[in-house]
Amino acid sequence: LPCNVPAGLAVGSITTTTAQASWQSVSNAVSYVVQYKPVSGSVWSSQTVLAPNTLSSLSGLTNCITYEVQVQAVCAGQPGSFSALQNFNTAGTLAPAITGSSDSCLGDTQSYTATFYTGATYTWSITGGTILSGQGTNSVTVQWTGGVTGNLSVQATIQ
Repeated sequence: LPCNVPAGLAVGSITTTTAQASWQSVSNAVSYVVQYKPVSGSVWSSQTVLAPNTLSSLSGLTNCITYEVQVQAVCAGQPGSFSALQNFNTAGTLAPAITGSSDSCLGDTQSYTATFYTGATYTWSITGGTILSGQGTNSVTVQWTGGVTGNLSVQATIQ
């Protein structure tokens, strides 16, 4: 008899180049076949996981890409059907542009905005000033406290 379809396929611990797939065990399974690929791609990467393990490390991924993964159980040499596809997005670091005044004097308070990316987390860094509000968002208010020069930068990350 072929195996049942593994249930509960989930993807976690996602980085820019790796992720972990997990699923519920299937009784009588000897192994599992996990395959994954970019949604826009046609070539599957495949790996075999020996039971009772129900965790697979997906590697060699590209940042900022949507992937799909599925798993099948193998019982006594008989592969079952693949599970439904589960999609996930790899993380990525973006390069937002900052808009706002570049001419400020000591004590000035200014607002700056970075390119908006849906689902992104923004990490602002400053020298010669203080971020008054907006850390974590795409818009901050800054008070310039330094001498002649100051610098404001931002990193946007999508998880």
